[in-house]
Amino acid sequence: MVDLIGAYANPRFTQRSLEELQHLKNVVTDTKINFRPLVPNIRDISRRLGAEQKQQLVADYKAGTHTPELVKKYTLSKTSVLKILRDNHVTIRRQSMSAEQIADAIQHYEDGKSLSATAREIGMPKQSVRNALIKTGIQLRPGSRTPKP
Repeated sequence: MVDLIGAYANPRFTQRSLEELQHLKNVVTDTKINFRPLVPNIRDISRRLGAEQKQQLVADYKAGTHTPELVKKYTLSKTSVLKILRDNHVTIRRQSMSAEQIADAIQHYEDGKSLSATAREIGMPKQSVRNALIKTGIQLRPGSRTPKP
């Protein structure tokens, strides 16, 4: 077995690889790595946003700002934004689809796109698109899920 390996071994490659590894070791040990300090990931909404920011979020929503815009502005999840609004006894608006969005949804769906793809295209929840299509009389295609065994 040793004779077979010896016949196919490339000693120059082995020597060069060893030299490269030694060089890399020297480079790594000579390099000073500056690690940035770890910033704690605060998940608790009550600690992440102060009372003033929460009141501003509520005021923005009451002024007509949509929840996706609030999500981006305050870097929160939609669930967190809605929780803050509910905690402040704000009535949540329904995001109804405009006639233009419904027309776009019908066009995309009739062009063969799935409900999910259609919803992504027009920026609305899948269930809202589904309800709008049913309400307008569009016959929905069967889902593409495979049956569970």
